[in-house]
Amino acid sequence: MSKPRSREVSDKDVIAMLKRYNCRCPFTRYALDFFGASPRRSLMSPLAVVQSLWDEDQARSETPEAADEFFKVLLSGLWNRLTLHQKSRDPFRVVWVSSEPTRASMGRLAVVRQQELGGFLEGLFAGNESIDLPEIAHRGVDVLFDLRDMFGSAENLLDDPSKPAALNDLKGLLKNFQQMSLIAETEINRIVYDRQRARSRPSNFIASDNRTLH
Repeated sequence: MSKPRSREVSDKDVIAMLKRYNCRCPFTRYALDFFGASPRRSLMSPLAVVQSLWDEDQARSETPEAADEFFKVLLSGLWNRLTLHQKSRDPFRVVWVSSEPTRASMGRLAVVRQQELGGFLEGLFAGNESIDLPEIAHRGVDVLFDLRDMFGSAENLLDDPSKPAALNDLKGLLKNFQQMSLIAETEINRIVYDRQRARSRPSNFIASDNRTLH
């Protein structure tokens, strides 16, 4: 007799578990950190990624039941699901954020995109100051750093009540955010695909530039 298929771990499952354990890292950064590390899956354990995001005190206080849930949700669930996006037929998508042309709404969107881009780059660099990348991925990394900084600058402006923000200006900025989000998706997928292809062609790697991740 065949066994029933287990339910796939969803984003809601991951978010709920992170909240239960008061994880210091938001879901968007966690997921993108995992995805940034996924092209190096054969070279590293996902535990290394988790340990960089999980407080040591939390890890020591886990019960066997909590550890089992931890493994199922983060490692068997989220990690394995994100690695499916390494194929072009199932591209990665940034988190959809409902936004209106208001300071508060767009500020939240800017924060989420910074978390995603920062998480992906953290996972990709894995604590190194520089990494070897093929040409397309190298250019994509530069674009992602620039996008992260642009979302950060926009967030600072939106958070400053002394800066004027007419409705038409906010509408224009929201349109720019949407375009920047599409560019981020495209470059993230290009980096992952190009790095995957280049693993069999190591001569095509070049050294990346040194850019601060923080």
